[in-house]
Amino acid sequence: MYMGKHSNKLAEITGFSIFQGISYGRLNGIFFNASISDMNGLCIVSCFIKRDTGINLAGINAFLESNRKKYKNAKAAYNGSVVTITIPNFLKLNAPLVAEFLNDVSVYLQENNYYSSGCNLCGSTDDLGFTFSDGRIMEICSNCHNSLSAEMAGLKQERETSGSVLRGTIGAVLGGILGIIPWVLLGLIGFIASISGLIMGYFARKGYILFGGKRNRTMLLVIAVVIIVFTYAAVIVNQTIADYRYLTEDGYLQIPILSLLRFELGLPFDTNYEVGYLWGQLALGWLFAGLGCFSLLRDVYKTGAGRDLEAKRIEKSDNT
Repeated sequence: MYMGKHSNKLAEITGFSIFQGISYGRLNGIFFNASISDMNGLCIVSCFIKRDTGINLAGINAFLESNRKKYKNAKAAYNGSVVTITIPNFLKLNAPLVAEFLNDVSVYLQENNYYSSGCNLCGSTDDLGFTFSDGRIMEICSNCHNSLSAEMAGLKQERETSGSVLRGTIGAVLGGILGIIPWVLLGLIGFIASISGLIMGYFARKGYILFGGKRNRTMLLVIAVVIIVFTYAAVIVNQTIADYRYLTEDGYLQIPILSLLRFELGLPFDTNYEVGYLWGQLALGWLFAGLGCFSLLRDVYKTGAGRDLEAKRIEKSDNT
């Protein structure tokens, strides 16, 4: 999720600091992370809160529901250390609105005896600092930071020594084959969009991981190649169906569709035919696949490089 100008504007309005597109700081005593995607307007807010009587997630969601007209479809989830609120894209979402949302949420949390104090992990008030890990910025003590860094290093080492590129490639290929189905179904109704590429990329990545693929830099290469190859296949299948309908309905030709498919799979490289239109369709398919998979491939790159298993202590000079 690309974050830039909207998150920067949010930091300017709230007085928060910003690191890697994430605004973070305290509002009415509550410690928040907030990010707004410049690509689709999706907003994610993380609330690092505690309460002596425990977190009442149903109560928080009831508050969000009561403000449904103001903050459409906002939903909260709790994973044991942080409450994450997601506001899906709606066109009016912007930094001033998110700043207003943060203020409303912080007031609600404060009025209901929630608080943010001390280390987000252990509660200690000694030697606090900010640590970036797994896409979030936490306020934690140096002992918890060191423990988290050691844990991440161990997981990274385990990832580098386990898994198989071959198994992962098989899984990605099977995922690519599954990804052809929704592409073709959408094509049958004359609709091709970046969502088709996103679905194919999702299946390819899921297949790679489920089959125990090695999560290193090769993972990105395998998934990118699968997306390119099976986007080619999906476009050709769509074109084959269109040609088959034309040839059979008008009585020009009676031929098994699989025979026509075998012919058309190699057609773009056949110099005996004028195939410029087909390359145009392929270029359009790859464009939509690229647009749909941009964020997914970036996440795959971060996973392969181990960047999702880092615990970085943020210095003042790191903030933008």
